[in-house]
Amino acid sequence: MNSIFPKNKQKSQVIVVVIIIVGAVMVISLTLATLMFAELKNQRNLTYSLAAQYAAESGIERGIKDLTGGTCSPNTHVDLGNKAKADYQCGDTTPPSTGIKKITSTGEMFGVKRKYEVEVYDHNVNAEGGTSGSNIFLRPKFWREVSP
Repeated sequence: MNSIFPKNKQKSQVIVVVIIIVGAVMVISLTLATLMFAELKNQRNLTYSLAAQYAAESGIERGIKDLTGGTCSPNTHVDLGNKAKADYQCGDTTPPSTGIKKITSTGEMFGVKRKYEVEVYDHNVNAEGGTSGSNIFLRPKFWREVSP
């Protein structure tokens, strides 16, 4: 019996269908791979952001320690190891007689930066701006994240 389609035409149609199916599978695979790599990049940046946050917090803590010792410099760089680093600055707020000191710290990990600012209050500063005792007691007044 003769069929409506000759044998060569049937083979050609099968090849075309197979090529379309393989193409669709490739497009789906590439789309999934792209999404997977984008998610991996986001996860890595989240990890770096968290490390940068910890580095910035470490800079704040070192600034408080330096202020307690009375020797906080205007700009200090600290290498925290594992490619994390912190830069922190200490200074008086205006007016300086209030006893409030400002510490700004920027943490960085592989180019991802987080910056924090804290004001600490010195309980030993009296109304005239002088210290009422030899021990410095610092208490954070506020702590906030600012744009790096």
